[in-house]
Amino acid sequence: MDQRKWPVGALIIIAWGLIVSVVGIVRGIMTPAIPDLLSGVIGLVLFYNVFKFTPWARIALIVLLSLNIVSIVILLFVGMPVVHGVIAIALTSSIIYYFSRQKIRQLFTARKDKQISY
Repeated sequence: MDQRKWPVGALIIIAWGLIVSVVGIVRGIMTPAIPDLLSGVIGLVLFYNVFKFTPWARIALIVLLSLNIVSIVILLFVGMPVVHGVIAIALTSSIIYYFSRQKIRQLFTARKDKQISY
């Protein structure tokens, strides 16, 4: 039996990611938008695997969030409101930081029979 447990903060981030992914899928179906549908499916698969402690999922999440920061910076140069960009970059950076912390990394590398005290 897997004894690893998510801290509440991580569960909130994962739930938020799953909800946003489902909204992207629905938006992609309702208004035939392939990018929304594709990002929704990728997000759904990614956050599900993060929840299941799949080791590659944490790294993929950090990489995709880093690419998101790059895209926000580009959007700032083409007209995105600066306040929205700064808030989005701050939220994305804090999620990257959270999933880069030692205790979260240990959750992904710990053996299934070993419990991590948080």
